[in-house]
Amino acid sequence: MKIENFELKIEKPQNSDYENYVYLAGEEIKGKINIYNREKTRIVRLSLRTVGSVYTGWQYTNAEYESKENILDMYNDLTGNLSNYCDETMELNCGEYNFEFSVKVI
Repeated sequence: MKIENFELKIEKPQNSDYENYVYLAGEEIKGKINIYNREKTRIVRLSLRTVGSVYTGWQYTNAEYESKENILDMYNDLTGNLSNYCDETMELNCGEYNFEFSVKVI
């Protein structure tokens, strides 16, 4: 396997006491990506898929309602972030690479 380790870490927003923080429209999701590869690897594309859903539910007398809907399904191209470490043919030499990313929730 060419890529030995791929790790994505989402930064916890400041002043957040929640373990599972909920992002709202307009907020930025920030994080870091760590890649370790044992041999030279050609990079075609690096994308981050952001999926969001909403869950609602209520009970009124004898009626109950529950709903879960996907409201966000977005791909963010992070290839440009990684290209800083690649040669002109988009090949990543063996080694460890770390870079930050930021995507806005729309």
